[in-house]
Amino acid sequence: MFCSNYIKPVSNFFAQIQGKLFILLFFITLISGVSSTSFSQVDTSLLKLIFENPETLEFLLSDSEEINESESDFPIPILSNGLYGYSNRNKEIVIRCKYDKAELFDPSTGLALVVLDGKFGFIDRKGTLVIPLKYEYNLGYGMTGIIKFSEGLLPVENNGKQGYIDTKGKVVIPFKFKEAYYFSNGLAVVKVRDKYGVIDREGNFVAKPKYDFCYGYVEGMCLVRIKEKYGFIDTKGNEVIPCVFDDALHFSEGLANVKSNGFWKFIDKEGKVVIDDNFEYATIFSEGMAFVKKNDLVKLIDKTGKVISQYQFESVEPFSEGLARVQVGGKWGYIDKEGNFAIQLQFDYCQNFSEGLAAVGTENGKYGFIDKTGKIIIPPVYDDVWGFKEGFAYVKKNYQWFFIDIFGNEYIK
Repeated sequence: MFCSNYIKPVSNFFAQIQGKLFILLFFITLISGVSSTSFSQVDTSLLKLIFENPETLEFLLSDSEEINESESDFPIPILSNGLYGYSNRNKEIVIRCKYDKAELFDPSTGLALVVLDGKFGFIDRKGTLVIPLKYEYNLGYGMTGIIKFSEGLLPVENNGKQGYIDTKGKVVIPFKFKEAYYFSNGLAVVKVRDKYGVIDREGNFVAKPKYDFCYGYVEGMCLVRIKEKYGFIDTKGNEVIPCVFDDALHFSEGLANVKSNGFWKFIDKEGKVVIDDNFEYATIFSEGMAFVKKNDLVKLIDKTGKVISQYQFESVEPFSEGLARVQVGGKWGYIDKEGNFAIQLQFDYCQNFSEGLAAVGTENGKYGFIDKTGKIIIPPVYDDVWGFKEGFAYVKKNYQWFFIDIFGNEYIK
């Protein structure tokens, strides 16, 4: 639910690669299966992907002080004979394949989630179980980054109650909650009996459990619901915006869209209305832009409410990495922040861009990945896919789930 993405100008990276270009090209040749004496044979689309997408270049060229500790240095989950283990980039097994599921290593903790016989735990880069396989693994966990330590703590369940452990497996907040959610800015939503509240890292209540639901903190504000009305509480648990709205979405870029009397509008963190034009629908602001709908027209607006463009879109999604996906006539494409089509309507399905690539679906029900020009980088041969994260994507083919890297290398034997 919580994520952060940042994009640096390509020029910043070129300033860092003096004396490293040979190393970069040598790395590309290794993963492309090209001999080190034949740089001219390297697929130009790979070079284009790297140098036109700063996220990809950042993944390959971290600062020299950090490269040994980056995610690229961690073993990679690999599937072999129906079981998961870990390999290096040459697909040489470094941690034996014996798990039912295995997750990417988290660079912030140096740990990876593994599952065996319905129980999950965490291993270090040597394969040692740091946290034993003792917690129940429920459908939907793992392989998508769902089970991951947040601010050094993880909610887990024991004997029907939930609490929090640290990265050593020590219980730091006792198992006493009906539900427990991830920490964000030192706060976490929990459920006691039939009501939700907010606790700090010591387990003390900041907001007492009186809400019918709490949706978690974003930008220092937590969306809450009492009966069928929505409002917001701050990090001290104060209800700074009362529960008076018929619907609401979380704050994004300082504004939240709320619904009352059948129409949507945008408010600031003091509850003041800043954009209001009786919108029938509104997305959150993303990268300074939002979509709103009025009189059957979908409009792209900036944070002043200025209309940048308008179309008769059937469906829209917020901007990600400079592009937003839109649907017309059953087909999906992408527009830029001027409202122009960057990638024409042509896909039966598509996802947001992540790390310079986006998953798209074709008429035959297969999925692949494109770059920001719309060029197919990884062919549509998969039955299902998740977006790229930390240089890898989770894909399904022939009833098997496994990871691929940004070059389409499949970690399966």
